Amino acid sequence: MMQSTPKLLPDAIADIFVSASKTRLLAETDCWGLQVAVSDGSLDEQTKLAIARLFRAVRRGKIQLAAA
Repeated sequence: MMQSTPKLLPDAIADIFVSASKTRLLAETDCWGLQVAVSDGSLDEQTKLAIARLFRAVRRGKIQLAAA
C-alpha cells in the first residue's frame, strides 16, 4: 500500500505565516505541516526562506508554539 504525503494548500503557507506574525502563535499542527512541506522538496526558494524565518522566530521566542 502506498502512503500519501499530506500536502498543504497553495495559500496555506502564506496564511500560516500571516497568522503567526499577527498573533505571535504557531499551532503545533501548522509547524508539522510546514516541516513536511519543506522536506517535500517542491517549494520555491522564497517560500523556503519564509518558513525558515518563521522557525527562527520560534527558536528565538518571538513566536510561541500553541497546542492544537
